[in-house]
Amino acid sequence: MDTSTQRLATSSTSISNLYKTSSRDALSKKKVPGVDKPSAQSNALAYKLKKQLEGEESEREPDLNGILKWRWSKKETTEIYSLNFSPDSAYLAATGGQGNIYIYSTFTNQKEFTLVPDLKVFAPCTSVAFRPDNKDLKNKNVLGATYSDGSIRHWHATSGQLMSTIEGDDVQLHHIAYSSSGLTFVTSRSDDCIRVYDANTNHVIYNGKTMEEKGNIGHSNRVFCAKFHPKDSNFIISGGWDNNLLIWDIRKPNPVRSIFGPHICGDAIDFNDSGSTILTGSYTRDQSIQLWDWQTGSLIKSVNWNSDPEIPACLLYSAVYSKGTAHSGDMLHQRNRFVLAGGSGLNEVRLFSTESFRVVGSVEHLNCAVYTVAISNDDNLIALAGGGKMVMLLELDEQIETTK
Repeated sequence: MDTSTQRLATSSTSISNLYKTSSRDALSKKKVPGVDKPSAQSNALAYKLKKQLEGEESEREPDLNGILKWRWSKKETTEIYSLNFSPDSAYLAATGGQGNIYIYSTFTNQKEFTLVPDLKVFAPCTSVAFRPDNKDLKNKNVLGATYSDGSIRHWHATSGQLMSTIEGDDVQLHHIAYSSSGLTFVTSRSDDCIRVYDANTNHVIYNGKTMEEKGNIGHSNRVFCAKFHPKDSNFIISGGWDNNLLIWDIRKPNPVRSIFGPHICGDAIDFNDSGSTILTGSYTRDQSIQLWDWQTGSLIKSVNWNSDPEIPACLLYSAVYSKGTAHSGDMLHQRNRFVLAGGSGLNEVRLFSTESFRVVGSVEHLNCAVYTVAISNDDNLIALAGGGKMVMLLELDEQIETTK
C-alpha cells in the first residue's frame, strides 16, 4: 500500500465515515461550566504522571471521579470500535480501524497479541466478543469478530491462532454477541437484518429479515446491536437507527414484539442477569439511558445525562450492565450493581449505581468520543476507548463499593 493510499485508509476509519448515512443530531458547542473540579485534581494528576512516564501525554487530560482509579492506557494507531473482557477477566480484547484485534493481559498489563486478518480489501474490525465458557465446548478463550466487509472470524485469543473465517456478502457487520451457553451467536447488519449462527458449524440457523422484504416485519434501517435473552436463547432483542427494539423468537419468522423509542448506534442494549429488565443507551440528548420491562415492554425508568439544557449532551454509543458478584471484605454484592455508559458530544463515561442511578464514578473531559465501554466479569475493571485511539483501563475502588 503506497503512502497516499494508506493515509486515505486511515482517515476513513472514523466511525462517522464507516457508517455513511447518519441520523445524528448536531451537537452544541457551548463550553461546559465548572470544568475545573477540585475533587478531580488528584486523579487528574495521577493520570498525567502516568501519561508522562509512558511518553504519551495528551493535549487535554481527562478527570477521574468517584470510585474509579487509574490502571493504564495503551496508544494504538487507529480508532477503537469495540472492547470485551474474557470470561475470567484475564484478557481484554480491542478492535481497531485497520482490522486488527489487540489482546491485553489484565495481569501483566501488557499487549500479548495483535490478531491481524488476511483481508482482501481494507476492512475495520467493528466488534469483538469472547465466547462464554462451556464444558461442552472444546476450547477456551475463543473470540468472535465482525468486519466491515461482512466477514466473521474466530480467533484463539491466547495463542493468536485464526480458527475459522466466514466470508462476507458485501454487507457491513456492526456487532456480534453470543448466547449464554456459547453455542450460538448473532450478528447485527447494515442491511437491516440480524443473523444467528451455530457456533460449532458456523452455519446460519436464523435470518431476521428487513421489513422491506415482502411478507416480513423487521427493521427499516441499520441494526447496531442484538443480544440473546440470558435465560432463553430462543429470544433475541435488536435495535438500531429506526428507533425500534425488536424482540425475535428464532422459532418464528417475524418479530414477536417491538418497543418504540431507543436510537441505538453501538453496543447499547443489555439485559440484567435474570432477563427481567432491558437496558438501552440512546444517541439522544434526552432519556439517553432507559430501563424496560422484558415481559410487558413498558418503560421502567429514564435517565437524562444532563438536566441543564445549556450543557452539551452526551450521545451514547455504548451502555452495559455489570455482571460480577464482587466481594468487599466479608460482603458479597448482588449482580448488576452498575450501569456503565459512554458516548460523544460531551465525551464522557459514567458509572451509575443501579439502586438509585446516582453517578458513582466518571471520566470527564476526554478529547474524543467514546465508542465502546466494558466491565470485567468480576466487576473489578472498567475499559473505555474510541476516537482518541487510546485504550484505557480503570479499577473500581474496592473500599467504596456500598453505593446507594
